[in-house]
Amino acid sequence: MDLYKPVRPKKIADQVFEQVRDLIFNGQLKPGEQVPPQRELAARLGVSRPSVREAMGRLVHLGLISQQQGQGTFVCAPSSETERNPLRALAGTQGLPLGDFLEMCSGPEGGSAALAARRAHEEDFALLEQSLADMERQLKHGSLSPQEDGFFHVRLASAAQNPGQASLIKHLHDLRLTDFKEKLAKLYTGRDSRAQLHAQHRAVLAAVKSRDHNAAREAMLAHLDFEMARLRPACQTPQAGSPSAAQIRRLVSLG
Repeated sequence: MDLYKPVRPKKIADQVFEQVRDLIFNGQLKPGEQVPPQRELAARLGVSRPSVREAMGRLVHLGLISQQQGQGTFVCAPSSETERNPLRALAGTQGLPLGDFLEMCSGPEGGSAALAARRAHEEDFALLEQSLADMERQLKHGSLSPQEDGFFHVRLASAAQNPGQASLIKHLHDLRLTDFKEKLAKLYTGRDSRAQLHAQHRAVLAAVKSRDHNAAREAMLAHLDFEMARLRPACQTPQAGSPSAAQIRRLVSLG
């Protein structure tokens, strides 16, 4: 058996797909922003239009962009539709209790922080610092948006250099913005709560930049524990027949 396998160049369409996907995952292309027309994008990337068309089709299929007749192509906003967010189906028809959802997030979020500490590039650090700076500007005006919070987490997952991890975290935060928006609002309404969230994000990034994967994981878990404690009244006991967090984690791990 030959230990060496032929080296094959990656398809151009795959490279276009990955580049645009990563721009969406790390928040450089945000929901509602227009993607350049295929002709322009092909010229800017130095590739053929068929390659761009194939890449755009895959992004549409994943629910990351939508093509609107006569208007152009746009980055999709978070959606609770099952076909746009596969994790939505795991919640069942009655929905997933907030406590189970937050518990479910701990594994992937902690893992993202640990992987980012090992693998993040300087450009990833720059994007994460940009997220913190954007949040600081909001804090000065007495606010903090859950969207900006989410950008930080998805950028962190993108810094793990694992597209599957970034996709999972993005879907989780899309669910935060759709299914749990009202219950999570308490996190962003008080000055003290907003300040603590920002300090926790800063602590996560500091651990990631120090390349301490254990500290990064612990900082992220401490952040999620704060959310759980702050939202405890809204974290109701699961209804009969509703899937447990353990069941959801098992399904996610099998996917």
